[in-house]
Amino acid sequence: MAVLSVAPARAQTAATNIYAFPVGVSSVTVTWAGDTMTVYQVVSSTDFPLASTTTAQTAYSETIVGYSTNTLASFMVEASSAGFVHDSSTSSVYTQAAQPNGTALISLNGTSETLSWNDSGNPLPTYYNIEWYVAGSTPIVFSTASVSVGSVTATIDNLPGGQTVNFLVQAVNVSGLGSGFDITVSTSLPPINNQAVISSGSYALGISSIAWSWTASTGAINYQLFEDSGVAASTILGPNQLGVAQTGLTPNTTYTDYVQSFGLASSTNSAPFTVNTLAAPTTALTLLNVSSATASAILSWGAHGNPPGTTYNVEWWTHLTSTITVSTQTTNAVLTNLSGGATLYFTVQAQNAVGIRSDFDSTLYGVVPSTSFATSIVTVPAGGQGALTFVLPSSVIGVTFASGTFSSSVNILVSSAIETQITPPPGMPADAVSIQGSGGQPILFKITAVDTNGAVVYPTASLTVSASYLPSLIGSVDPASLTIDYDDPTHGWTPLASSRGPNNTLVVVAQTLGYYQVFGAAPPAGISGITVGPNPLRPIVNPGQLMTFRNLPPGTRVRIFTYIGEKIADIAADGSGNAGWDGRNAAGSYVASGVYLAVIQGAGVKKIMRVAVER
Repeated sequence: MAVLSVAPARAQTAATNIYAFPVGVSSVTVTWAGDTMTVYQVVSSTDFPLASTTTAQTAYSETIVGYSTNTLASFMVEASSAGFVHDSSTSSVYTQAAQPNGTALISLNGTSETLSWNDSGNPLPTYYNIEWYVAGSTPIVFSTASVSVGSVTATIDNLPGGQTVNFLVQAVNVSGLGSGFDITVSTSLPPINNQAVISSGSYALGISSIAWSWTASTGAINYQLFEDSGVAASTILGPNQLGVAQTGLTPNTTYTDYVQSFGLASSTNSAPFTVNTLAAPTTALTLLNVSSATASAILSWGAHGNPPGTTYNVEWWTHLTSTITVSTQTTNAVLTNLSGGATLYFTVQAQNAVGIRSDFDSTLYGVVPSTSFATSIVTVPAGGQGALTFVLPSSVIGVTFASGTFSSSVNILVSSAIETQITPPPGMPADAVSIQGSGGQPILFKITAVDTNGAVVYPTASLTVSASYLPSLIGSVDPASLTIDYDDPTHGWTPLASSRGPNNTLVVVAQTLGYYQVFGAAPPAGISGITVGPNPLRPIVNPGQLMTFRNLPPGTRVRIFTYIGEKIADIAADGSGNAGWDGRNAAGSYVASGVYLAVIQGAGVKKIMRVAVER
């Protein structure tokens, strides 16, 4: 005969939304959601014997009594209907902590008070809040953990002297629910004069701020920082705030402040604190002049808010010499006994009154022409990169070259065709304006490179050449028309597409070495004499190279199109009548190899030229 085993039936409707909350130090109420077809009973999940009876279908709460204070109680609600049974999830809650009793003051030591109270049966761990206050003030809460069952104590320090202080004690259960307060106990404290604070580690945060700090003052309830003039430098601070940042200050300035500590009966000023703000880093370091006759250089810089009398440390060096420092209290310096013919590096920093130095300004480099040879030289290892600066009376020349520009080790030389008595090449480009002929000083120089045997070496990639000018030394030439021209052995002086850099500097991308000179340009009235080169342009083989359209009238625009009419570049002639194209489209990408149309519009007429790009 077969035996059928049947599992216990489960109620179809279980209790939901179980919620338990304490209603006293020994009782808890449990509530839930159910329906009228189910009978419910509260069951302890920890086998605690509950005095719970079956609850009618329409009642959805039960109060359980008989717990200890501050004790965890956990419950489930059992649902039964037509023989089916279903237990709910568990809900837990702590009973309330019992209100302490018997609060008493047992010890007084200056501004410290010790209290004790009875725990009223609260178990470990029960925490107690002690609130103390002076009449009319906001209570201050001090918490302590229970130290023993039956007797607890707490000592409260830094109470206000000369005041009547009131104390109350309450217990807090594990869930943070506080009991009622025991009776209020009071005591009168003797008056205490607060002590002056002492500076502790105050320091400059920066060029315009100082972090002031001090030690605590016994009996102080507030602090405030003052400048030595008596002007408040902070708001009123709390008794535990032993420092504050003062902002909006001046760089490299001595500030003397003091702290006033306030007690209930008196206030006391500290001795003065003295701190210097940091000096601000200088700005706009500029090389004003270099003299070959005196082997000297003049530098200037911006004070950047530093007051008069700030010390500045000017440093200069070469790649062969150690750093030499010259200090001054002005914003310019004359450096003497410099190394002629070598590349010199200059920088400057400010120093505050206590010797703390700022960051350095940018580094400049230049060359003092030698009294015996007006040449600047730099040695470049095979495949190396570098830069060279040469100072003329009327210009600062710069030459920059990337890695791989020279395949062998070379000496790169920049020389003045005037100072070295090198015969400059004759002539000048058509429609050019001579600076010297316009009452200015010529800017003429030569760039060469030789290997270790003295043989001339030519670069395999482009160089960047720059030449600065002083508006006072170019005569009547229009600065907007200036260009750097190269003396091409075949075509003579050829204007290069010259961009404008900072500080009145012309910049070109050069393909070779030789003579260079700065000219003014007199743009033609028409477009019949326009030339273009290099054509084709090889931007990948010669990075930085520009296809230059020359002899353009003022306001001329050059637009580059594909053969199907897509415009890929739009450039305008500069003041010298040149316009340069780097072989990129409007998105900044190099165009494909091929033939393009250059549509040139100026002086009321249009001209179309074919140009090519080879990648």
